Amino acid sequence: MDTRIGRVTADAKVKHFESGKAVVNFSLAVDTSYSDKEGKQIKRTQFVECALWQREIMAQYLTKGKLIFIEGDLDVRAYIKNGEAIGVNTMNVTGRIKFLSGSSTSASDQQDAAPAAVASEPVPADDDLPF
Repeated sequence: MDTRIGRVTADAKVKHFESGKAVVNFSLAVDTSYSDKEGKQIKRTQFVECALWQREIMAQYLTKGKLIFIEGDLDVRAYIKNGEAIGVNTMNVTGRIKFLSGSSTSASDQQDAAPAAVASEPVPADDDLPF
């Protein structure tokens, strides 16, 4: 299980399939830090692609800047061309979301925000995935 807290980088997009299923795609910016050999604190931002199945109503709330918690399964896929791997895509197939604040970046928003909506649903079979 993969859990992250971060900010939505752009408004979510909904994709509908002929089967009647829908997926909400969005990206999350997650701040991380670590100490190097000299003890210096190094900060970086990881961008996590996310897919939320059968919850298209959530797209209207997954807007740029929202601070959210996600929980889901990691799906790692290699891109292969001419028999050679040319890249890897890692996606959080999200099963649960909790909204932590609005789009403000102040520390008080993170502390004072009450948890809101939670969405969860079983992850679909691989043949229904859009990638």
